[in-house]
Formats: sequence, structure tokens, C-alpha cells
Amino acid sequence: MSRCVRLALAVACWLPLAGCPDTDRTVAEARDQRSLSARVQDLEKELAERDATIARQNSRLAELERIGSARADLVPRPARIELDSLSGGYDSNNDGRHEGIVAYVRPFDADGDVLKAPGAIHLQALDMAAEGGGRLLAECTLDEAATRLTWYSRFMTGHYTVRCPWQRAPEREAVTIRVVFTDALGGVRFEAIRQVKVRPPVAAAAPSDDAR
Repeated sequence: MSRCVRLALAVACWLPLAGCPDTDRTVAEARDQRSLSARVQDLEKELAERDATIARQNSRLAELERIGSARADLVPRPARIELDSLSGGYDSNNDGRHEGIVAYVRPFDADGDVLKAPGAIHLQALDMAAEGGGRLLAECTLDEAATRLTWYSRFMTGHYTVRCPWQRAPEREAVTIRVVFTDALGGVRFEAIRQVKVRPPVAAAAPSDDAR
């Protein structure tokens, strides 16, 4: 075999071998590209499903808000309060004199029915005829828990009973009761005022000359 023939055969054998690394790299890159494309498609699908889920949830939340608002309107709430006519002074020791003021607070709903509405009560007893007007004689504040314990219901009546001792003894029989009821659900304040007649405590007698 001539030298030229041997050289040609050597070159022919070497060329395929020299091209193998490039071919393997191309195949690997193509495989990676297909894998990446598949992953991108999976991510796009997951994103679309998530967006659809969020859209459904938002729609459901909007529906629940509408339902909740409509149902909230059905929950009985106080529309006003009244001080029962029996409100006035109380005599706990039966000595004929009042030791303080008692208020019978009756919340009513929009239909005019007495309602045991949760809330807080602030009571004041005032002497509106005093010099300067509005002299404070008694004052009490009950939070929601304390107010709840004062509820009384029997037969056809229901009310909160709030007793408040004198902080300053009244000088006159006419006393004005002012009650503010704060609804626990909506925070709405309702006010009621009523003038009542009380029996003031006996004023302390002035010391006699013999006792001085």
C-alpha cells in the first residue's frame, strides 16, 4: 500500500472521531432545552391554576361578604333605651330614706320589643336645681360583663337594674337620672333621661350647746 493511500485512510478514520465531542454536546444541549421547556410549561400551568383558584376564592369571599352583611341586618340590635317609671331612690334598710338611686334600663329593638342587648351602662344622678345646675349626686359605670349580671326578666318584663349609692346627699326631692347605654356590637350610644322623686337622707343635726 502506498504512502498516500495510508495517509488517506488515517485521515478518514480520524475525522469521525474528531466530531464525536461536538455531537454529544449538541445532543445534551437539546435534551436540556427540552427539559427546560417542559419545566416552563409546567410552571405556566401551575401559575394559571393558581390564578384560577385565587379568582374563585375572591369570588367566594365577595359572596360571603354580601351574605354576611345581609345576615348582620337580621341580628337584633337596640334602637333606643328607656328608664322604667319605677326608677328612683332605693331604701335598702327600710329606714324611710333613700341611700342612692336605682335605674331600670330597658333596651328596645326596632320593632319595639324589649331586648337583652349586650352593652355597657353609665349612670348619673343630678340635681339640676342646684346652683350652677347639674350637681352630681351619684355616678356608676358598668362594663359589658357587669351589665349582663344586672339583667332581670320575669313574666312580661325585662330590664337592667343599676343601683348607685349617693356620692353627695341630695338636698331636694327632685333628682334627674341620666343613663348612657353603649351597644357592645356596634358601639352605638343611647341616652335616656328621667326626673324622679327621692327621699333625701336626714341632714345631720347641729350639735347642741350642751354637747359643745
